[in-house]
Amino acid sequence: MTLLKRVKVPIIMYHDVVPEAEIARLPGERIHYAIGLEKFREQMQFLKKRGKIGIHFSRFYRLLQEDPGELFSGKYVILTFDDGHDSQVKFAVPVLQEMGFTATFFTVADWIGTVGFVSENDLKNLIAAGMDVQSHTASHLFLIELNSHQSVRELLGSKKKLEAIIGKPVEFLSLPGGRSDHSVWQLCGAYGYRGILTSLMGYGNFQPFWEKIHSNGYVPHGYYRIPVGRGMSPDTFENLILMKGWQPAFYWWRNRLANLIKRVIGNEMYHTIWMRLFRGKRRQPVRQEASAKHA
Repeated sequence: MTLLKRVKVPIIMYHDVVPEAEIARLPGERIHYAIGLEKFREQMQFLKKRGKIGIHFSRFYRLLQEDPGELFSGKYVILTFDDGHDSQVKFAVPVLQEMGFTATFFTVADWIGTVGFVSENDLKNLIAAGMDVQSHTASHLFLIELNSHQSVRELLGSKKKLEAIIGKPVEFLSLPGGRSDHSVWQLCGAYGYRGILTSLMGYGNFQPFWEKIHSNGYVPHGYYRIPVGRGMSPDTFENLILMKGWQPAFYWWRNRLANLIKRVIGNEMYHTIWMRLFRGKRRQPVRQEASAKHA
């Protein structure tokens, strides 16, 4: 573990990638997480010019297990996309292919084939193009709010559905809203997930504090990511990727402060304030009586 902990590789998190003129038409908080197509292209060009190789998470994980020393070269950047927006296939993938990069697409299983999201054929085409498809749960509910029946559907149900579509194992999970707790990590381990990608700012992997205290059973490692949205300047992006300047420390502390506020005021209040800031509607709370629906 000592060697793996020293591997500090940028794992970038994207959401919508659309032409700049279309960003204002996106609903709610998606505006904040979206990035303009030209800005995305400029970021990929920067990586290419600096000799970086954009790879998907599954390849990164294999290197961690088989040849972690290769990751010390500093040439790798892991590219990930959350939610499964069809803009990712339409706009981001052609740019990735132009640069010779691959990426992991964390897909919400229930949204497949719905308006604005990828289809089953899109997912098959991503695999055929050398991309990676993994789980972002079944319906994007906050996992820490669910009962056991709902959790089975969100974690195991989404995994099985995606595996049936792409014909490959689904071994990694991106947490909706970055929310989790001890039970969520244990369930992920029980259902065969090898890694959990968070929204925590940082580089490489980490062990949850409870794994160090309670070492009973297999608990996947967590992985830090760098969230990228429309408001990130080119200088900030470059310094976060190159791990230099004041930005890495600033974004690290800002991210931890946001997580502290979530714990203090609760998920529902935090999300309500967030959605009002970005012109969205209030998210409906998860109700216990809905457990039969999600069983």
